[in-house]
Amino acid sequence: MNNEQTERYRLLRQRAGEILAKQPDPEIQGLIRELLEARNGVPGDLVPVRTDSTECQRMEDVLLFLAQSINTPGGENFFYRLARFLATCLDMDFICIDILEEGHLSARTLAVYCDGKFEDNISYTLQDTPCGEVVEKKVCCYREGVRHKFMKDLVLQDLMAESYVGTILWSSEGAPIGLIAIIGRKPLANPWLAERLLQIVGVRAAAELERGIYLESLQVSETRLKQAEETLQKLNEELSRSNRDLEQFASVASHDLQEPLRMVASYTELLSRRYGGQLDEQAHSFIRYALDGTVRMQLLIEGLLAYSRVGTKGRPTRPTDTRAVVAEALNNLQATIVESGAVITVRNLPTVQATASLLIQLFQNLIGNAIKFRRPGEAPRIDISAKNLGEEWRFFVQDNGIGINPQHADKVFDLFQRLHTREEYPGTGIGLAVCKRIVERHGGRIRVESTPGQGTTFLFTLAAPPPTHS
Repeated sequence: MNNEQTERYRLLRQRAGEILAKQPDPEIQGLIRELLEARNGVPGDLVPVRTDSTECQRMEDVLLFLAQSINTPGGENFFYRLARFLATCLDMDFICIDILEEGHLSARTLAVYCDGKFEDNISYTLQDTPCGEVVEKKVCCYREGVRHKFMKDLVLQDLMAESYVGTILWSSEGAPIGLIAIIGRKPLANPWLAERLLQIVGVRAAAELERGIYLESLQVSETRLKQAEETLQKLNEELSRSNRDLEQFASVASHDLQEPLRMVASYTELLSRRYGGQLDEQAHSFIRYALDGTVRMQLLIEGLLAYSRVGTKGRPTRPTDTRAVVAEALNNLQATIVESGAVITVRNLPTVQATASLLIQLFQNLIGNAIKFRRPGEAPRIDISAKNLGEEWRFFVQDNGIGINPQHADKVFDLFQRLHTREEYPGTGIGLAVCKRIVERHGGRIRVESTPGQGTTFLFTLAAPPPTHS
């Protein structure tokens, strides 16, 4: 080796050392060392693998490109720069850098450089191409005659290609995500060197490709999030309009629907009083049926109005003392409690974040149900308590009544669901549906546990008030 070659290899080793110091990727480090190091009987000596000055220049160019790419952000044009560089450095006619798609059965080009100019990116299938073999290997090389081995590859045929080198691009998790392929019209002079240089830049290209995939997925996620937010806003607006319409309907229903019922009831009673002596027993039965029907219809309308208003009125929540709430509910039920002889135990109850008027309705419905569905000949015993769960409280309303068959545990919260006839227990089948709506409006959950003949426990959760800061 002459003095000029010796100096060039010294500079090459020096630049390689700089790259190794700046490049933390162990794969690149290993490839560079493999390219430069050869044990020649003296441990640690660095000697050139080849003495050809052209090969030395190629190694130097690759190291320079790598050094520049370390210090320069990748960006959109990185793959174009890389394709142009590989065509020049390795004296090849066609370069493509691809991202793998559809389970590695096809690829989409990120940069295509042919005969000194870039071409439009395309998608293509990997079957019957040397690129398809690259996916199954770490690197694939055909020194000559490649077009004769892949007769269905139109690119190879159009180029009159002789040589081909391809390398897979791996993600940081070891999955194939892309490939680089270089094609020439001349046989490769040094396949080993072309493979190693392509693998070196391939590691850097893989990192850039993975970064691009991540940014693209992030952009897609942001786009989807924005679309979801816009959709949610539209749905909220539609829900607000729907709630306003429903509240308006409720207001109309409370007057326009009940007024005819009151008129029917009034005239039916008037008919009974004025002409009662002229009517037979069957006519009196008809009158009783009519009055009973109007009363049930009024109760049904009132129940529906109560159910609809739970979700439509945007009453604010605030820290609410549930002891005061239960006391108000018991006061509203005072006559029923006295008549039934109910014994009600109220234990220490917490303050929760809620709307007081809705909680009064909730407890009133649950306590009223416990009194209504009592065992014959036995006074109702009702126990009301709560348990701290941290950010929420779980409430228990327990009774000694007739109980509920476990198979109906979910059914009881449905609208208009009745487990008994009106003759056994009067009602509209709306009360527990209202309870569920109230609890869920507050972000809680409600369920029932019961054994027939042994009583029922309703359990529901309500949020604790947010912590206050002095």
